[in-house]
Amino acid sequence: MLILFSSQELPSSRGNSTYTFIIAHFSQKVKNGYVFISVRRWYNMGMIIKNEAEMLKFGEKFAGNLNFPAVIQLIGDVGAGKTTFTRGLAKGLGVSEAVTSPSFVISKRYAGEKADLIHYDFYRLDDPGIMAEDLADSLSEENAVVVVEWGGSVEGFLPENCQKIEIKLLEDGSREVLL
Repeated sequence: MLILFSSQELPSSRGNSTYTFIIAHFSQKVKNGYVFISVRRWYNMGMIIKNEAEMLKFGEKFAGNLNFPAVIQLIGDVGAGKTTFTRGLAKGLGVSEAVTSPSFVISKRYAGEKADLIHYDFYRLDDPGIMAEDLADSLSEENAVVVVEWGGSVEGFLPENCQKIEIKLLEDGSREVLL
């Protein structure tokens, strides 16, 4: 089996350096005698994001490296930047509608040029109840990216290949993002 590695760089908030995201590409296509398996995997790493513009750019770049369907669980305190990341992700998916937090409506759906975005926020629900069924339906959609905020109550429903992103607000106002 051949495994190809590539990298994606984003500007660093510290000086002139960049952060490199290493992504393993697998695909089942046969091309020039090589067999590829279609999966992309982000390897665990962390980075510092200095401001909202960088978080939006990170979300947009992240969208460009997803295979569909995809599930992302966002972990972080109130105000950490979960919805800001999702707005950048939406831009990368070709969503033209303004993305807002679904805290009070639990879920929102956006049509995108590359894939649909289905955004859940379970902050207000100790027990997901019927929303767990709605989430299960969304997880079965082939051309969708499902983003789950405050997903502790539905973690058992999320697939094993769910990408977890933890966002921590630091004392200086920047964010540490852990993949």
